[in-house]
Formats: sequence, structure tokens, C-alpha cells
Amino acid sequence: MGALLHHQAGVSCLALHGSGSRPTHLVAGSEDRTISLWEVATWRHLSSLKGHKAPVNDVAVHPSGRVALSVARDSELRLWNLLQARCSFRTRAPAEPLALTYSPGDAASYAMALRGGKVAVHCSADASLTASLPHDGSCLTLSFLTPHVVVTGGEERAIRVWDVRQALKPAVSVAGAHSSRIRSVLGVLPVGQGAKGRMAMRGMSWLWRAGQG
Repeated sequence: MGALLHHQAGVSCLALHGSGSRPTHLVAGSEDRTISLWEVATWRHLSSLKGHKAPVNDVAVHPSGRVALSVARDSELRLWNLLQARCSFRTRAPAEPLALTYSPGDAASYAMALRGGKVAVHCSADASLTASLPHDGSCLTLSFLTPHVVVTGGEERAIRVWDVRQALKPAVSVAGAHSSRIRSVLGVLPVGQGAKGRMAMRGMSWLWRAGQG
């Protein structure tokens, strides 16, 4: 075990990428406004991505491993070319993005949780808005179960499962799933089943079967 001491301020987000069950790269976003890329096998620091003017809130790596998205506290969204360690595109979100994730498979979509209570789902090809998932409080975490099904959690302490093709209301909602706000949710899909795991501020984790609560 060891420590990666590269950032000059706190690390705000982490994302692992790799083929199969073995990660090959680690991407970290920091309050120092930079993003770092490491090779997992040797823990060699490969590059630092600079350009954000505010602390980084979250990063998401495309399944190809060639590009990544990042969002910062100043509401800026950036697309990074990881092979060339440069920013390829940037835009400003309508509100501060607190979290983001790619859909599985070919990553045809990405979703952003925006401060104030909305989750925006966009087409990866042209960044067009394809769905808007309403929340009463800020969503702090989200994860795709399938290319069209996303799980969300946040300040409302509820777990919700959404079909982004029918986004007016969640397909499944578990109110009061935790006694405190939900900070992390991870969607997994065992063979023949759907499940979602999530973690709250108190450190307890639970496994939920999608569709059954």
C-alpha cells in the first residue's frame, strides 16, 4: 500500500478504467483544479490535465479510455483527450454539476446531476439534451444500470430508478432509503437480475434489487 502525492489540495473524485475486471488507469480530480492520470500497474503518473478555473467536482472516463468528461464548481463541463492530455471541448452547464457518469456499453449518453434538483441526460455524440429527471433536492450521485436505466440518490435520502425514455417520473422510488443524504450509488447488473448498491454519509451500505425496493 502507498499514497499518490501529486495534488496540491484535496482529491474530490476518483474514476478507475480498465478492460474486464482489472483496472488499468486511475483518474483523479482535485480541489486544486487539476485532473491527474495514473497507470495502475506501476502507479506511474502519466499526465496532469489543467484548464478548470474552479475545483473539480467529478470525472467520468469513456469506456474506450480515450476521452473523459469533467465538471467543476464554476459549472464548466470539459471533454478531455486522454491520449494527448488536452481539452477537446468545453461548455457551461445551466447549474453547477455535482456528479456525472457515462452510460454503459458504447456510452451513447452521459448524465449530469445539477445543483438544485435536476439530472440532465445528454447524447454523447452532439451533447443534445435527451431527458431531464426532476428531483426536489440536489442529486449527489448517479449510476447507469443499463443504457436506458439510471439510479439516483442525494439530499432527499431517496433511491430512484429512472427509465430515461420515460423520464416524467421514476420507475421505482424508495423514500427514506437512508437516514442521511446519499453520497454514492453504484449500479450493478447480475445475470438475470437488476440491483443497485448505495452508500450514505453514515458509512452504511446497502444492496437493493431494482424493481422490488
